[in-house]
Amino acid sequence: MKLFTRALAALVFFASPAFAQDAPLEVEVLQTSAGSLYANVVLIKGEEKAVLIDPPFTMADAHRAAAMVLDSGKELETIFVTHDHPDHFFAMEVLTDAFPNAKVVAHPTVVEDIWRSLPFKVKRWSPMLGANGPKTPTAPAALMSDTIML
Repeated sequence: MKLFTRALAALVFFASPAFAQDAPLEVEVLQTSAGSLYANVVLIKGEEKAVLIDPPFTMADAHRAAAMVLDSGKELETIFVTHDHPDHFFAMEVLTDAFPNAKVVAHPTVVEDIWRSLPFKVKRWSPMLGANGPKTPTAPAALMSDTIML
């Protein structure tokens, strides 16, 4: 099945039973804490593998997202970042450490925006986050197509 990079459309489209070929995809949402600005982390689960959308802002919430993936019993294949706000990617190092084989991707424009703004975001947010902030914030790789296979 294909998972379109437009995350909202994917959630609506792929969660619908009308699209199911083998088994329908399942969607699990983790609302992060106030420290991560109550952003949503979405895990889309196939039969054996999963895609996580928007890693959280804080290390603590990233560990909660990692636990959600582990509890699912699915192999995390892809981490997709929808845009350059830090509450949607800042602490992805927890997930890349926990799931080193997962590809971390975003639209090429998002990757450029993250690299351009990352020094400012680190300077602004690191003092407030302290130990709950990432040690090595980085940007995802550019997605070279308009789909993610799951």
